[in-house]
Amino acid sequence: MGDLITPIEIKGNDELYNIAKSLDYHRCSMRTLILNLKNISNEISLESQNNINNSHVLNSICQNQISSISNINLSMNDWIKSINQIVSLSNNLSNLLSDTKSINTDASDKFDLILDMSQNGFSDMQELQNAINNISESIDTLKDIVVNVNNSTLEVNDVLSSIDNIAKQTTLLSLNANIEAARAGEHGKGFSVVAEEIGNLAHITATFVKTISNITTNVDISVKEMMDKTKENVDNIKDHSHLISMSCDAFEDINFYINEENAFIDTMINKLTTINDSATSLSNMISNNSIDMGELLTSSSLLNSNLEDIAKSNESMRLSGSNISKSVIKLKECLSSYDI
Repeated sequence: MGDLITPIEIKGNDELYNIAKSLDYHRCSMRTLILNLKNISNEISLESQNNINNSHVLNSICQNQISSISNINLSMNDWIKSINQIVSLSNNLSNLLSDTKSINTDASDKFDLILDMSQNGFSDMQELQNAINNISESIDTLKDIVVNVNNSTLEVNDVLSSIDNIAKQTTLLSLNANIEAARAGEHGKGFSVVAEEIGNLAHITATFVKTISNITTNVDISVKEMMDKTKENVDNIKDHSHLISMSCDAFEDINFYINEENAFIDTMINKLTTINDSATSLSNMISNNSIDMGELLTSSSLLNSNLEDIAKSNESMRLSGSNISKSVIKLKECLSSYDI
């Protein structure tokens, strides 16, 4: 064992003394150097052990972080898939809303067409109602005229009856005049001619009265038939007028409900437009988030790769620390051979 504690003492002032003095100086220097090396090796050993311990801790942290980031990456991948599905569903919803809006717009246009037809039908019904009212008034006027004609026919019949009586009496007078003329002989011939003419006139009058009476009878029958038909037509017109009035009310109800349905469809179209705009905005936001998530996933993968590199570097540093510790142990073994 090397003794660096005991001083080298040689008395004298010769060359050997100088060598011994120089050796003692080197002994002291070596002793100091070895002491320093021991202290440094102890510090290196301590720091190396700390580095090894820290390396274990750092490696554990890196492994935990790598595991956590891997789990996060898996979750983010699932999240991106879910986001893509949501975007797809949102796009489908937007397309469905657009189709629904188009259908509602077509329905609104058809309702407008039906409303126009209904309003035209209502106007036609009102015109028909007015026409029927005018016809009813005309029939009432005709009825009054027919009644007046019937009354006039009755009056004519009365007059004809009187004329017929006069004709009969005139015929009687003509017969009596002919009888008297025959009695008068030659003197009654002129009177006989007059009596015969009066008889002919009475016959013509009777025939004329009979003809007129037949005509007035036919007129009376026709007037009665016309009155019956007029009454029937008035009743039919009243029935149809009631039906037309009900149709007008029905058209008004149809117009009211169509206007309500149109207002409801317009409100629905506005709401569908709002929902469609919101769905489009949501789809855009989700798409942007998907892009951000993709970038975040890329950054996370890069971080994971960096952590793996750190873990590898840490493992290399741990191995280096372990090698340093082994070297320090060997150095201590070498230095322990010196007694200082």
